[in-house]
Amino acid sequence: HAKYSDKIYTIESQPMPLANDLLSRYNDDLSYLVMSTGSEQHVLSEDEKRFSESGRYMQSKAPELLELKMRSGSHSALNEVNSILLSETLAKKMFGNKDPLGRILKIDNKFPVTVTGIYEDLPDNSDFKGLSYIAPFDLYVSSYESAQKKQTDWNSIGFNIYLQIKENADLERLSSGIKNILADHASG
Repeated sequence: HAKYSDKIYTIESQPMPLANDLLSRYNDDLSYLVMSTGSEQHVLSEDEKRFSESGRYMQSKAPELLELKMRSGSHSALNEVNSILLSETLAKKMFGNKDPLGRILKIDNKFPVTVTGIYEDLPDNSDFKGLSYIAPFDLYVSSYESAQKKQTDWNSIGFNIYLQIKENADLERLSSGIKNILADHASG
């Protein structure tokens, strides 16, 4: 929830600095915290093959948080800044029956990334249905000046923060602490 002009709104996107604030306050209560862009269309290419695909830039713990079923590679496959994970469908579309691991793609013909993992397509009943690729959030931040500026801007929403809370966490304490963080940092 965010409070602006004496009205409370519920929004899905959050400002980037909220993630670090949550980690500094509640790290002991969290199993995972993953920053993500929304789902975006980008062109992935290798040589003459070019496909416009829907994917996200996500922090390195995303495969664990999403419990991706890895067909090749591992849950640590996003640890390198210039890595990328592909869905099985996209990997087959781009490479056929050839092994995609280690192949170099370009995102929007600008950013070279190495395929470090292939994950099973996510089910139709998932909020992440149709997620064709996952690239590192650090690549997004380092590649776009506008993203670098948003790292400290509490008024610039546009990112998703996914949390998994530990089983033994005090949910009432967490909820009461988290609910006013945005309002406390909002200006104007």
